[in-house]
Amino acid sequence: MKILMSAYACGPGRGSEPGAGWAWACAAAQAHDVWVLTHTSNRVSITAALAQNHELAQRLHPVYLQNARWGRLLRRRGPTRFLYYLIWQLTRCRQETRQLHRTVGFDVCHHLTYAADWMPAGVSALRGVPFVWGPVGGSSTTGGPRLWAMLGLRAFVTEALRAGVLGAARLLVGRPLARQASLVIGQNADVAAALAPVPVTVAPNVALDVRRPMSSRPDAGDSRTAVYAGRLIAWKGLRLALQALRRPEASAWRLEIYGDGPQRTNLEKLIRRWKLSGRVRLHGSRPRADVLDALAAADAYLFPSLHDSAGWSVAEAMAVGCPVVCLDAGGPPTLVGPGDGIVVSREGDVVGRLACALEDARMLQPRPEQWSASRLPGLLDELYSGLVPVRGRQETS
Repeated sequence: MKILMSAYACGPGRGSEPGAGWAWACAAAQAHDVWVLTHTSNRVSITAALAQNHELAQRLHPVYLQNARWGRLLRRRGPTRFLYYLIWQLTRCRQETRQLHRTVGFDVCHHLTYAADWMPAGVSALRGVPFVWGPVGGSSTTGGPRLWAMLGLRAFVTEALRAGVLGAARLLVGRPLARQASLVIGQNADVAAALAPVPVTVAPNVALDVRRPMSSRPDAGDSRTAVYAGRLIAWKGLRLALQALRRPEASAWRLEIYGDGPQRTNLEKLIRRWKLSGRVRLHGSRPRADVLDALAAADAYLFPSLHDSAGWSVAEAMAVGCPVVCLDAGGPPTLVGPGDGIVVSREGDVVGRLACALEDARMLQPRPEQWSASRLPGLLDELYSGLVPVRGRQETS
C-alpha cells in the first residue's frame, strides 16, 4: 500500500515521540511505501539514517515541512510551541496532504506522533481514504482534586484548568475526529474510555532499540537506590516521591533525579525543608546513555506521574532490568505487567503505598524485550489489513 504518515516528531536514535515516529514509520516501510510528513528540524538525522540504509530509503520518503516565517517565531519559546504545532497541522500538513494525494494516490493516511485526543490532524483532510488516528494520548484520570491538592496550590489550579479546557477541546475536536477515523489506536485504557463508544485498539507507541546488559542488582543491603527520569513539572508527581521517602517504610532509600524543568527550585526547597538533602540528588539533564546506566544499577524506578500517555522511560527502565513503581494513571500501567513492577492505587494513602511498593518492587525481574521496536511490523500489518475492505467499499461505491 501507499501510506501517508504525519509524524511532526521523527528521529532515529531518540526516545519518546521522535523515537516513536521513526520506529513506526520504519516498521510500516518494511511492507509498504511510506511518505512521512515531518518537521524540517528532523532533516539532518533522517537523511543520515537513510544514507546508511538504501533498502529503507527506497520505501521511506520524508517530506519536510515548516510554518511560514511569521509563524516560526512561535517555536522559539516553550509556551507558544503548542500554537506552532497547531498551525503546522492545520496549514502545512493539511495542504501537503492534499497536494501529495493528487500525485501519489494514498491507500491509508495515518496521524502518528503528537496525536492528542483533543487536537486536529492534518492528514484527516482526505475523504474516502481510510484514516488511522494514533496511538492517541491525552486522556487520563488523575485522581481528582484530592490528589491534585497533594501536588501544591499552583499544581491544583493548573490541573483544574487543564481538565476543563482539554475536556471541552475533546468534545469539540477529539470525538468528531474519532468518529471519522477508520481505526483509532489508543495509548492506554484511559483514552479508550474517554472516546467510548468509538472502538479503540490499545497499543502504546513505545518502540525501544535499547541493547544493554541486564542489571545485577544486589538482593540485600542497607542502602536502596531509586531513580526518576523526566521533566521536573508538577504533574510528574515528584512531590509525592519526596513524601514517600519521608515514610519509615522507605527510610533506607535514596532517590536520584535526572531531568530539568520549572519545578526544580521548588523541589530544592522541599528537599531542604524535609531534611532529605543526604538522600536525594538532582542531576539535571543528562545524556540518555548516562540515565540508562543509572537505571541499570538502581533497585527501582520511581515514576509517580499523574497523566503520562505512554511513559517511554518506564519501558526503558524495564528493558535494562529495573523494576518500576508507578501510579494507576495513564500509560505506565499499560506497560507494567506482572513481575515488571508495582502499580500503586491512587485511592487512600497514596504516599504510604508508594513507600511500601519500593521495597516490594526491588525483588522483581522485568521482562526486557516486551516493548521492543521489533513488534511493530507485525502489529501494523494486522492493523492495516483490516482497512483494506473499507477502502474497497469506498472505491466501488
